Amino acid sequence: MAAAVGEQLAGWSRGRESGTGARRREVVVAPWARRLAAERQTRHSGRNPLRGIQHPAGLHRMMTAIVPHHYRIAGAVTTGSSVALEFRHIPNLIGADDYRNVMALHLPGTTPVIGRHFCSLGLARLAGAETWAQAEDQLETQQRRKGNWGKTTQKIPDPQAFWNGVRILADLLRKRGAIDYSARRRALSELLEVPYDSLFSIFRPVRMGVTRQRQRHAAAWIWEALTGSPARDSPVYAGGWEGLSVASVTEARRKFHDRVPESAARALTLWGLEWLDEKGTGPQDDPRAAGAVGDPVRSWSAH
Repeated sequence: MAAAVGEQLAGWSRGRESGTGARRREVVVAPWARRLAAERQTRHSGRNPLRGIQHPAGLHRMMTAIVPHHYRIAGAVTTGSSVALEFRHIPNLIGADDYRNVMALHLPGTTPVIGRHFCSLGLARLAGAETWAQAEDQLETQQRRKGNWGKTTQKIPDPQAFWNGVRILADLLRKRGAIDYSARRRALSELLEVPYDSLFSIFRPVRMGVTRQRQRHAAAWIWEALTGSPARDSPVYAGGWEGLSVASVTEARRKFHDRVPESAARALTLWGLEWLDEKGTGPQDDPRAAGAVGDPVRSWSAH
């Protein structure tokens, strides 16, 4: 497309005028158009591919109009667009199914895990956070970008459609019932491993063995399933594991998530909900419990 635009510009420069004026315009515009075509064919990691090219006179305003600035998109929370949602009722990661069905098309080129977290921050913005950094603070995000979401916001083709999608997410959360994710995080910060006997009863029907590492990975799995936060942020992994590299623990966590059968996943979810109830968070309906339909527990998986 850029090549065609380049040829059109060059053609325009040759055909619209004659004589000295046409030659002068061709000298200025045609080389720039060829450079534009060449630049647009390379990858730029979400940055403006024209950043290193000096625009000919008269074209700067045109390019400014058609290349949206990421600060304009990032600040596109319009007045009156807030939602009746408390920060504690927003997960750090929206469900994978919700992201795929509602939001993925609004964030092309964004990895699902980053996109799901960004949409949660979007919910926090509509709930009252004035900046992305404040949204991270309100959701108690552990691995923060300090509001630096420029590359992600640049990928939003239609800001209005994006925020409409976030409002749909807010409606879905309200219809499913309020879950206090903040209270869950506080309670589950004390769960550093699932007791051997409990995990044995969960894994025995699916013929999975119980090891100390699996007891710890199971606790982090419950953390992710019930708090809507990445398993890697679980206190289980704080400070590392003695004698094991971070890469080794990360790979073991990924394999654990991939290999837990659906029936065991539902049992882990129920065990975690009962554990929370015993800790005083109170019984809360959760669509990822055993009676749910349609891949409920894995909808949160982020490894």
